Amino acid sequence: MAITAAFDFYETIPRRLEANQIAGKGQRGKYICPNPNCARSFNWKGNLTRHLKYECGLQPRFKCPHCHYCCKVKGDVSKHIVRKHKDAAVYVLDIFNSS
Repeated sequence: MAITAAFDFYETIPRRLEANQIAGKGQRGKYICPNPNCARSFNWKGNLTRHLKYECGLQPRFKCPHCHYCCKVKGDVSKHIVRKHKDAAVYVLDIFNSS
C-alpha cells in the first residue's frame, strides 16, 4: 500500500506543475508598484500597500543590536539574530524610533 501511495504522489507532480503555471507563477502580479525605479509587482493589493509604506525607496529601518546588519523588515532581523547570534537576546532596534 505504501508503494502505491508514493506512486500516486509522483503521478500528480506534472498536474501540480501545470496548476502552478496556470496560477501565474513567475509572471507579474496585477498590482504593479508605481515607482518608476522599482520593478516589483504583487498579486494582492495589501502586499503592494505594505511595500509602498515600509519598503519602496526607503532606507533600512530595523537594525540588529549585536552587529551592523540592517534591513527594511523587522522579522528578517529577528531571523538574522536567531541564525547568526545563537544564544543572544532576540530584539530589534527601530532606527527611526530610537527614543
